[in-house]
Amino acid sequence: MNQLHQDLRALRSEAAARRSPISIGDGTYIGSQSIVVAGTNIGSRCIVGANSLVNADVPDRTIVTGSLAVPIGYVEGEGTEVRCVFDSELPA
Repeated sequence: MNQLHQDLRALRSEAAARRSPISIGDGTYIGSQSIVVAGTNIGSRCIVGANSLVNADVPDRTIVTGSLAVPIGYVEGEGTEVRCVFDSELPA
């Protein structure tokens, strides 16, 4: 069994033990085939990339992705004037 399967098995056990509700804020998009672990809070106007595993809280307006979701950018603006800013565009 590879490390990813061991990690997923451990996360499933942890989630089963916690059985806590998941909170997802307004205007948040969650990509296809993503997994959100029990007890996790995802803020408003977030974007979760497809096939991501979210095992920690995600602050408002954050873009996360990955097999253990990590921030890769943020969402700025309001209404129809919304823009995604990725790490390569972030100030140093």
